[in-house]
Amino acid sequence: MTWASGQKLHRDRYEIKQQLGQGNFAITYLAEDRDGKEVVIKTLDSNLLNQLSNEDRDRLKSGFADESRKLAICKHPNIVQVIDTFEEGDLKCMVMEHILGDNLAKIVQPRGFLPAKEAVDYIQQIGKALIVVHEQGFLHFNL
Repeated sequence: MTWASGQKLHRDRYEIKQQLGQGNFAITYLAEDRDGKEVVIKTLDSNLLNQLSNEDRDRLKSGFADESRKLAICKHPNIVQVIDTFEEGDLKCMVMEHILGDNLAKIVQPRGFLPAKEAVDYIQQIGKALIVVHEQGFLHFNL
């Protein structure tokens, strides 16, 4: 089940505007909080969860909760900030800041390449953020 535009979550604290993307395990939504500020809400894909064994479902949910906790303590200008976490039904949700702009793939794709100076700048930004993430022992999990 995916959430629809206009749907309210977390005791009407957030309103879904649209789905932004879907990965292997999770769905991200653009939402608006009570103050009118845009946020991103990430949650596990309930359709996927329903196809898993109880053991795999519990492991995925636990991993998602762990990811939320670890990401929340990673403070760096190049790391999206976790604003809130909550449960909606049996789904854990992570609320993150919404950052306007294109991702690196969309910047590179039409150009085919980046000039060396620009590429090095992005690599340095990513590297500095990865140091903070590594210091927290943050790793992606696989099913």
